[in-house]
Parts: sequence; C-alpha cells; structure tokens
Amino acid sequence: MPVNIVSHAHGQGYADLHFVIPELIDKVNFNKGPYFADKGNFATAGFVEFRTKDYLEYNFPKVESGQ
Repeated sequence: MPVNIVSHAHGQGYADLHFVIPELIDKVNFNKGPYFADKGNFATAGFVEFRTKDYLEYNFPKVESGQ
C-alpha cells in the first residue's frame, strides 16, 4: 500500500506512517539509490517495505491514559 501518493495534502513524497503498529511488523526491506520505477513515483532516494506478521504468538493488551 503506497503511503506517499500524489493526492496527500502533506506535499509530494511525504510518507505518513502514523498507522503502522510496530508490534505487527515482521520484516523491513529497504534500499537507497537514484530511482526505483517498480516501487512508485516517489522512490527517487530509496524505498522501505514492511512485511506484516500473519499471526501473533501472544496477545499484548495495553492500557494507557492521559492527564
């Protein structure tokens, strides 16, 4: 799922990853370079791919509160 698409209001090439839950990431693949056509229009400086887990071995409930 591309997160740095042209229609984002943040500007061209801004990747907003606020929705990614770190505990659900299984593997990270990245590469830097001049351009990767198969990775999309904004892969001019490199790219990052996240592979999510298929299942969780353990549940991890968490409760937080503010002020």
